[in-house]
Amino acid sequence: MSIVLPERLDEMYDRIIRLVLSGRAPERQLARDVFVWLVYAARQLTLSELQDAIVLETLPESHNDRRSDSDFRNAILSACACLIEVDGKHKHASVRFIHVSAREYLVGAAPCDGNHATPSHESGRLELCPLECHSKLARACLLCIKFHLPTQQITGDGGLIQAEPAIEAQISSPFFEYASGSWIDHLHDAVTSAQGGRAVSLHRSKELESVIQCLHSFLKNGFAVMSWIEVMYALSDPPDAKQLARWAKIASSSADLLLGDEDRQSLKVTQDFSHYLIRLANLWGDNLSKNPHCIWEEVTAFTPHNLLPRNMGFIVRTVRDESDDSSHQTPLREVVELGAFEDNQSALGTVTIYPSK
Repeated sequence: MSIVLPERLDEMYDRIIRLVLSGRAPERQLARDVFVWLVYAARQLTLSELQDAIVLETLPESHNDRRSDSDFRNAILSACACLIEVDGKHKHASVRFIHVSAREYLVGAAPCDGNHATPSHESGRLELCPLECHSKLARACLLCIKFHLPTQQITGDGGLIQAEPAIEAQISSPFFEYASGSWIDHLHDAVTSAQGGRAVSLHRSKELESVIQCLHSFLKNGFAVMSWIEVMYALSDPPDAKQLARWAKIASSSADLLLGDEDRQSLKVTQDFSHYLIRLANLWGDNLSKNPHCIWEEVTAFTPHNLLPRNMGFIVRTVRDESDDSSHQTPLREVVELGAFEDNQSALGTVTIYPSK
């Protein structure tokens, strides 16, 4: 009597992946996109978040053309064979691997030196390069911000949101909260390995070049950048400027990455902007945490940056000699009073300037 031994896990996954890659090109691409997000996302995504992420990254001009959740659910379950499952219903349903070993199998198939790798249905292998994948996810996040973030004040008096509901509930993409807070993490992880944060070798990566161009487009829109800063503080998740600075430094100093002059200039601009974000956190962090909308007011008035529209402001400095330790008290008499009046001499407003004490 013959005995059939259980199939080894890696052999089983090899067979399933060959089945996935034997399908039509659209299904192969959908499966790869799902696997990339499930392996490299910072947290587990909901079904709605995953759909928005994939649509934005593959068809940004059609970002509003969403399938129903049930149609998308059926599509990914079919494309990914039996490697994933959808847990829950409606918008809160989460997508995950059927077993932790499935993720470990795909991570183990990824080259650890950062070399370029793409899925090949001819070889029956699916390789997920961290550099390519994290760059791809960062680009999807930036595209989400581009298409869904209003380029105006969001909170506070005169802001878009006057009621109590959370910001993420007011913006049309379910993916927005993840995208706004995670694109810097994905950029950083694209150029560092998981082992101790060592820099990986940067080859000529189309995905990395594409995300640099996408970042350049984002930073050119000063109002969008100000809205993003406001939203991050409103969500109690200030930008991780140090990670952004490190990514830009590694990418710009790499001799392996072949970039044009415009892309390299974009990296320099990004480094400068990251240093500005650090300065912003040091000078205005508490104010922004309490009143995120002040980025549209005194913050950019007194701490400007050439990427951002500047508001008008004035700075009051003491006119007394600070070395004078005499107890003489300056009388509370105005130095000058400015006013604006209508034709009938009724005052529209006055500004009175007093000497410092």
